[in-house]
Amino acid sequence: MKMYQEGYERYRQACEEYGMESMNIHLFVRQLSRDQLNSYNQIAKNMNGSEDYDNLQ
Repeated sequence: MKMYQEGYERYRQACEEYGMESMNIHLFVRQLSRDQLNSYNQIAKNMNGSEDYDNLQ
């Protein structure tokens, strides 16, 4: 989940720089593509992580 939080923080900062309103982190994660979610799940499994976001979409 840390990678999502870091990605969200970069997104939020970019929105702020351009004077745009950012969505909340829940919506940010929900907007990720299936490929992005699969990549995260693979990395988490390789790191012996237990987080799995297969049920988000």
